[in-house]
Amino acid sequence: MKTLNRRDIPGAQYPERIIQFGEGNFLRAFVDWQIDLLNEHTDLNSGVVVVRPIETSFPPSLSTQDGLYTTIIRGLNEKA
Repeated sequence: MKTLNRRDIPGAQYPERIIQFGEGNFLRAFVDWQIDLLNEHTDLNSGVVVVRPIETSFPPSLSTQDGLYTTIIRGLNEKA
């Protein structure tokens, strides 16, 4: 699998204004997704800084991927 990095994946970079304690699945898949939606639909214009609350070797640090990660969302599709 190819490692993610900002050079290969273009996207908006926002000023770091939100401190998030923890990098768990729920925070990344739900809370950060909500912040992404707010950035798209409002003038929030804020990035997230992740702080690990405990020192551990698992999961691997997001810094090896420039802080990028992939989230797969499955669920009901909205119909107009």
